[in-house]
This record gives sequence, C-alpha cells and structure tokens, in this order.
Amino acid sequence: MREMEQLIDLLFPKEGPRLEDLKFFEGEKPLKIEDFCAEAHAAFVQVDSGRVQPTAGIEEVCAPVNTDKFLKVS
Repeated sequence: MREMEQLIDLLFPKEGPRLEDLKFFEGEKPLKIEDFCAEAHAAFVQVDSGRVQPTAGIEEVCAPVNTDKFLKVS
C-alpha cells in the first residue's frame, strides 16, 4: 500500500474515533506529495506505537507575516 493510502486510512478510519481538525501548513521548500505522506504517516505511527509521546502543548512564537504570502498561488 502506498504511503498516501496508509496516511488516509490512519486519518480517516472506517471505524473508531474520527478526525475532527487537522491542519498542515506549507513550508519553505517544495515537497512532493509522496514524501509528505511518508513523513506524516511515520510521525503518526511513532505516536500510536508508543515510540514517542505526543506533546501536551507547544508554545507558539510567531512573527507577523503578510497574509499575501499565504494566499499567493504559484
């Protein structure tokens, strides 16, 4: 099964808890969809298997960014 299909199955299971809200933001470098799915799937598997503990909270330190950067379509 391709990484994308595994990630979709993990995020949207046919049974059990449903995903309510999840956001991914564009980074600074281009990323292939397959690479993104592989990395995201690996992160979820590590948490689900107990290899790493989820972070209870992350302090957000954000610098103001012009919204045009987020709305720009390449």
